[in-house]
Amino acid sequence: MTRRAAAASDAAPRAPASAPADAGAAAAPDFRHWRGAGILLLLIGVAAHLAHGIVAGGEWWIPGAFTSASGVVLLPAIARALRAGRRQVLSDHVLVLASAFELYFVFGALLIPFGPPEQARLAQTFYAIDAALAMRVCAINSIGLGCALIASSLVKRRWIARVSRGVVQVGLNLSHVWVIAAFLAIGGYSSYYVWAFEFGLRSGTPSGLVYNLSRLMLVAIMLAVAHRGRGSSALTAAALALAIAQCVVGLIMLNKSSVMFPLLALMAGLCWRFGVRRVLLPGFAAIVPVFLLIASPVNRGRDFYWAKSRVNLTVNVSERLDFLKDAFLHPNNFRTGGEYSDWGRLCYTAPQGAAVEYYDAGEEGDDYKKLLWVFLPRFLFPSKPIMTSAGAEFSYKIIGDDTTYTGVGLFIDGYYNLGWLGAIGVGVAVGAILTWTATFAAEVYAAGSLVWLPMAMLGSMMGFRIDGNFLADDWGPVVLMGYVILAGMLLAARTRRTVR
Repeated sequence: MTRRAAAASDAAPRAPASAPADAGAAAAPDFRHWRGAGILLLLIGVAAHLAHGIVAGGEWWIPGAFTSASGVVLLPAIARALRAGRRQVLSDHVLVLASAFELYFVFGALLIPFGPPEQARLAQTFYAIDAALAMRVCAINSIGLGCALIASSLVKRRWIARVSRGVVQVGLNLSHVWVIAAFLAIGGYSSYYVWAFEFGLRSGTPSGLVYNLSRLMLVAIMLAVAHRGRGSSALTAAALALAIAQCVVGLIMLNKSSVMFPLLALMAGLCWRFGVRRVLLPGFAAIVPVFLLIASPVNRGRDFYWAKSRVNLTVNVSERLDFLKDAFLHPNNFRTGGEYSDWGRLCYTAPQGAAVEYYDAGEEGDDYKKLLWVFLPRFLFPSKPIMTSAGAEFSYKIIGDDTTYTGVGLFIDGYYNLGWLGAIGVGVAVGAILTWTATFAAEVYAAGSLVWLPMAMLGSMMGFRIDGNFLADDWGPVVLMGYVILAGMLLAARTRRTVR
C-alpha cells in the first residue's frame, strides 16, 4: 500500500475497536424465527388465563410451571439469534427484549414459587398476591410478548431500511475524536442540567429531550474506551475518570442504575476494543461485586431520604452524603434494616399483580391520555404532563411513597391502562417498534457511523426496559428517534442538492 493510500485508509470512517467482522452490505436481523416462539407463548398465555380460576391460592407450583414453560419455549429462538453474525446480534433489539423477559419475567418470577422462603416472603411485602393472581400475571406477560414476537416477524421494514441508508451517510466522514468530544460536551451539559433538578438547584421537571441527551455521556465513555487510533491512551484515561465521577454522582443520587450504567459503558467499550470473549466474564466479575456492595446501603439511604423528605422536600448534597455514611456504617438506624435481596430485585410479580387488581377495581392508569403529548417539546409547552410520573404515582397508591419508582413491565402496564386491549396493543407496538429500530441499527453498524451510534443503541435500551412502562421507555424514545431521523433526512436531502 502506498503512503497516500495508507493515509486515506486511516482517514476513512471505521467502527471503533472491534468493528463487526461481517460488516458489508447492511442486513437487518431475520425476525421470522421469532414467530414460532411467539405462537407458543400465546398458547401458554391463553392456557394460563383459562386455568387461573381453578388454581388454589397456595398452589404456587402451577404458575411456576407456566412461567418455566414460557422461558423454555424462548430458548431455541434466542440461541438461533445468537448464532447470527456479530452485527446482526448487535442490532437485534427483539433479542434484547426476549432476553430481558427471561431475566425479569421468568427467572425473577420464579422466586416466589421456587426460591428461598424468606426471600419469597419479602418479595410479597410490597403487595400480597396468591397463585391465582400470579397465573393472570403470567398470562398477560406471555400473551404480550407473544404478540410482540409475531408482530416483529410480520411488520414491513423495507421503507425504514431505505430511509436509514440515506440518513446514516450524514456525518459519516467526521473525525471520530471530534464526534466523541461532541457527545461528551452535549452529554455533560445535559447531565449537569438534569442533576440540577435532582439536587434542588432547579425547580420543575427536566425536558425529556435533555434527559435523553444526558445519556450521550455513556456513549462517549464507551467510544473513548473503544477508540484505538491516535490519543487512545488519553481518551481511555478520560473515560475512566468520567465513569468514576458519574458513579459518585449516581451514588449521591441514591440511584443504583446511575452507578452501574457508566461501568457497563466502560465494559462495552472494552468489549469493542479487545473482543467480547476476553472482556465479558472479567468485566462482570468486577461489576457484580460493586452492585452487591452498594445495593443495601442505597436502599437504606432511600429509606432515610424518604423519612427526611417528608419534612423537607429539598434534601441537599451534604445530607445525602450523611445518608450514605449512615447507610454504610449504621444500617440498623433505618426503618427496614433488611438486607437487599438480589433475586427479589428481579421479581416483579407482586407489583404486577397489584396493577392487574387495580385495573379490575376501576383504578386504572392514565398514560394512554399522554401519548400525543410526547410529540410536543416541553420548552414550548411548559404545561406538558410529566411522562415518567406513572411509576411514582403507582408506588403512592400502594405504599404511600412517591419518592420511588415502581415499574410493572410493558405488557402489564398496557393492561393497567386499557385492560386486554392495552396488553395486546402494547405487545404489537413494541414488536413493530423494535423491528424498525433494529433495521436502522443494522444500517448504522454496517456504515460504521459513530454519529448515529446513540440512535442505534437506543433500541437496545428500549428492549431491555421490558420492566418499565410503555409511555416513558418505548413510546417517548421512539418519537424522539423519529424526530432525529427526520432531521437527518432533511440534512441528507440538502447535502444532495448542494453536491448537484
